[in-house]
Amino acid sequence: MAGNYTPLSQTVDEQLFRLLVASVNDCAIFMIDPNGYIMSWNKGAENIKGYKEEEIIGEHISLFYPPADIKNNVPRNNLNEALKKGTHYDEGYRVKKDGSMFWASVSFTTIYNENGHLVGFAKVTRDITKDKAIEDKKTKNNIELERRLHVNSTRIIANELRFRKLIENSYDGITLLDEEFRISFRSLSSERINGWNAIERAHFTHLALTHPDDRQQVKDLIAEVLSKPYVPILATYRTRHKLGHYIWIECVYTNMLNDININAIVCNFRDITEKKLADEEIRRKSEQIESIFERITDGFIALDNNFCYTYANKQIGKMLGVQPESLIGKYIWDLYPDAIGSETYKAYNKALNEQVYVCQEDYYAPLNFWLENHAYPSSTGLSVFVRDISERKKSELKLAQSEQRFRELLEHSSDIVVVTAFDGTITYISPNAEKTLGYDIQKLSLEQRADMLHPDDKEPYRRLFVEARDNPGKIYDFTYRIKNAAGQYLWIEGTVINLLNVPAVNGLVTNSRDVTDRKNKERQIEASHIQIRQAAETQESILNALPSDIVLINEKYKIVAVNRSWKSMLLANNLGVPNFGIGYSYLAIAEKAAGIDKASANELTKGIRDVIDGQKKQFLIEYRSVNPGERRWYLIIVAPLDDNDEKGAVISHSDITARKLAEELQTKSEDNLRSVFENTDLSIVLFDSDLKIISFNNNAKHLSLRNYRKKLKAGNTAFNYFPKRSKTDIKHILERVRQNDIVSYETTFDVDGNTEWYDVKWVSVTNQQMENVGYILTLKDITAKKRAEIEREQITADLLKRNNDLEQYAYIVSHNLRAPVANIMGLSGLLNALSGTELADRETLDALSTSINNLDKVIGDLNQILQVGSQVNNPTEVVSLSELVDDVKAGNRLIVVTNNASINCNFDAISKITTVKSYLYGIFQSLITNSIKYRRPDADPVINISSEVNGPAVLIRFEDNGKGIDLNKHHAHLFGLYRRFDDQVDGRGIGLFMVKMQVENLGGRVNVQSKPGVGTTFTVELPLN
Repeated sequence: MAGNYTPLSQTVDEQLFRLLVASVNDCAIFMIDPNGYIMSWNKGAENIKGYKEEEIIGEHISLFYPPADIKNNVPRNNLNEALKKGTHYDEGYRVKKDGSMFWASVSFTTIYNENGHLVGFAKVTRDITKDKAIEDKKTKNNIELERRLHVNSTRIIANELRFRKLIENSYDGITLLDEEFRISFRSLSSERINGWNAIERAHFTHLALTHPDDRQQVKDLIAEVLSKPYVPILATYRTRHKLGHYIWIECVYTNMLNDININAIVCNFRDITEKKLADEEIRRKSEQIESIFERITDGFIALDNNFCYTYANKQIGKMLGVQPESLIGKYIWDLYPDAIGSETYKAYNKALNEQVYVCQEDYYAPLNFWLENHAYPSSTGLSVFVRDISERKKSELKLAQSEQRFRELLEHSSDIVVVTAFDGTITYISPNAEKTLGYDIQKLSLEQRADMLHPDDKEPYRRLFVEARDNPGKIYDFTYRIKNAAGQYLWIEGTVINLLNVPAVNGLVTNSRDVTDRKNKERQIEASHIQIRQAAETQESILNALPSDIVLINEKYKIVAVNRSWKSMLLANNLGVPNFGIGYSYLAIAEKAAGIDKASANELTKGIRDVIDGQKKQFLIEYRSVNPGERRWYLIIVAPLDDNDEKGAVISHSDITARKLAEELQTKSEDNLRSVFENTDLSIVLFDSDLKIISFNNNAKHLSLRNYRKKLKAGNTAFNYFPKRSKTDIKHILERVRQNDIVSYETTFDVDGNTEWYDVKWVSVTNQQMENVGYILTLKDITAKKRAEIEREQITADLLKRNNDLEQYAYIVSHNLRAPVANIMGLSGLLNALSGTELADRETLDALSTSINNLDKVIGDLNQILQVGSQVNNPTEVVSLSELVDDVKAGNRLIVVTNNASINCNFDAISKITTVKSYLYGIFQSLITNSIKYRRPDADPVINISSEVNGPAVLIRFEDNGKGIDLNKHHAHLFGLYRRFDDQVDGRGIGLFMVKMQVENLGGRVNVQSKPGVGTTFTVELPLN
């Protein structure tokens, strides 16, 4: 048993062992007998397990084990293991005296005596609960670290795969270089950029593919990259593509040679050739556009979101009397404080705050000039075109002053003045309304007037009318579209004010005018300015958005650039100029495109040369187009092209027709008004409010001399020219006129024994406050019209007399012949009754009988026609169309049933009309029975009857599937008396004649459409009432 036990005498002296055991405080060391009972106890055992020596000696070691270990016989197994091995180690939970658990490290060592007999076991127990907790934590941490390592490894692998795919599919090229700038890795995108694959690229050094002009730059770049580890360095240069051309690339080099994971210089690069070319084009266009901005006749400013100047052209400097560059960066309202609160101030703020285009006119007193602003907003501020319109405003003022004198004679202006009562009834409307619209709107009902409005404007106009009606004294602006007599919509603009509480007016007064032309021009101007606004955002399109036709030429007069307006002009005039004239002689094209005459063309040629040579800073020429049928004026402005490398000129073409026409209008306005005043067929006299003569035309002067034997004289009172007996009537008339009534009546004068008739009209003249300031008296000679009316009445009476005579003659013929014919027919019958032996010439008698019968039929037809003519004066009544069809079917039941005829009716549109029922019955009966009689042999008759309302008329259609009529052959005689077109059917040829006669007697007409073998459609059009 040597080696498997430890004799006590061989391990330690017993006394020394006891002293050692007693002195140990942190370990439980005690002896147990071979059966596991405790034989000794030390201080450390007491400290760890809580038992004192006297309490524990003799107890079994199972006392220290948890119940589960006891159940599993762990104490005995530990002793058995010690017996087998000599020493046995174990760890596990142990129980203290107080019942608490601790984690123990235990060793069992067998002890034998000198004779080799088992004495017991030495048991050493250490409390390693804290160590166990630390160990458990370490184990847990290790498990978590292993899990995280697995997750991170998986993620790194996935990221590496994703990164590889990203590199291979990136738009940018990625290259890894060594310290000699040799390529160790290239992404697939690198080949897409420069065309070289990895094998091809390996044959070239970095510098070999660099553009010769950029090689020194690249050499310096290589040196910088090598000297600055981890610092990204940006570079742009040209490199040769596989196809032989050079491309611009933008690169970022990062020296990561010292990074053990990369150990390379990383180069990210992209192709920026298109960007380079675009930047160069933008630079060139910017310079060109800025040059054009300096040549346009309008002022132009750009403001940022704080209303500070960012750009101003020379023209705005001239307008403001400052150097444009002195404005840059300045706050506009600090420079021009008097403009704060002005229309310009409001317009600029509206355009910027609401991001809408604003066009507005304003007068700036400190500089004494009128300006027209076109403000275009953007995300960065405002672009404003400023036009000096002072001259135009002066022309407008002068024109207004020259027209003021005669405006009152023509209802003050060409405006439409309407006074509407509270219920919508029009109580007054100026004559210009009918002239503008082409019809008398006062004759229309409220519903009809509403129908003349554009569908989109009906509801807004109704709301405006209601609001104005409920707010006395308040002025409302309005704009709407209304249909004229030609069916076209006109734009009407004006104001309405509620003067219902003013007794002299008692209505809503609208003052409006036709602004269709202006609206069209505004749409054109707005479209043009929209182009300008869009052009401001992309510098290239600014040139195209300019309203003038712009052309840039070189010193040889050849066109080098044009704007969109020039292109549109060429296309609109269908001139067929190739490439819009670019590369061709401007002078040759201008003569054709701009309609310039030869003399002006020569002057323009010299002016362009003087500008290009520097002899003139600017050249202007105005001319009238010589193009056939075109009455237009143009302004050409030539300015030098600011280009140090090349001479040339900027040529602007502007349509100045409006200004020229305004100048002509200003010159001719007064003459035209006087011409109208003098050349009208009216005799016109203008009185002041006291009825004293202010002015009169020649017609009035001659009329006064002829009829009153008095000369008209300014300052005389009107009562000097009227008979005394008329004075009271004139005063009553003037009282009505002062209430804004227009008084009209007819009067007569005896001239040299002849009577002359005149239409007299009195009209009030009011000021802007609707106060009476005078009267207009007009007299129109209507003698010819009156005499024509008298003559027409005499002719009508004669016609009525003759018609009565003809009817009497027809009556005599039809009725007085009736009896003799009847007698002859009786005698003929008697002769026919005689036998053949008594009368030899039977054939002659038969012919006589036939002629007599035919004569009888003619007289009968004549009676029927006369009867129809006499029924025209029968009373009208409401007739149900469906009941009328039922009556016809009942009266003609045999022919309807025999022919299996189907009669279908659709009177949904209108089922009843007011008319002469006997006439309408005759029309229905003739057309229905004709459709049945003239049926197709292969088909049963089908008749479809329908109604339709067409304005003031009702249409009744009779459609059948019968034989049809060849209208090419028979249309001219279709409704003639005794006209028949089908001998296979019995008839007298009077039916359609009677239909036409009855329809026309009812004030209508009948039309026919037919195709042989298909069917016939008769359309009867009758008055609705």
